[in-house]
Amino acid sequence: NEDSFAFKLSNGKMYNFENGQTLFIGNFDKLIVNTQFNDQNLQTKKFYEYWNDLNTNPKRAKEFVIYVTIALFPLASTLFALSFGIVTYRYEKGFIYFGMFGVIAVYFGLLSSFSQPPILACIGIFALSFIASIVCFKKMILSRY
Repeated sequence: NEDSFAFKLSNGKMYNFENGQTLFIGNFDKLIVNTQFNDQNLQTKKFYEYWNDLNTNPKRAKEFVIYVTIALFPLASTLFALSFGIVTYRYEKGFIYFGMFGVIAVYFGLLSSFSQPPILACIGIFALSFIASIVCFKKMILSRY
């Protein structure tokens, strides 16, 4: 039946929680749990249907900006990582941690602050971070090596 699912647990312990007390009930080698969905309460959407109200629903816009900018963070911060990386470690010991955590704090601060319009916010945050990383890389690495 497509409205049900089952999962199997192996080698576990069962507990019962009553009146703020934990009661140990027993061990099991194999436990199979079967359940059935109620079709009336189950709402599934296609990927594009979920994001349809992106421009009208502030919660959905914020989710979109958070998910997209977090996914782009490794690309946006690669040159920062090279700038603060092992190459400069022996010359600027105290600045490395301040720089790394500063980049993370600013990036995540921007993505939590701006969510309207969502696509423009994603492009803007990514572009600003990537340009800042290029400038930082040129100043810290290319000018020295």
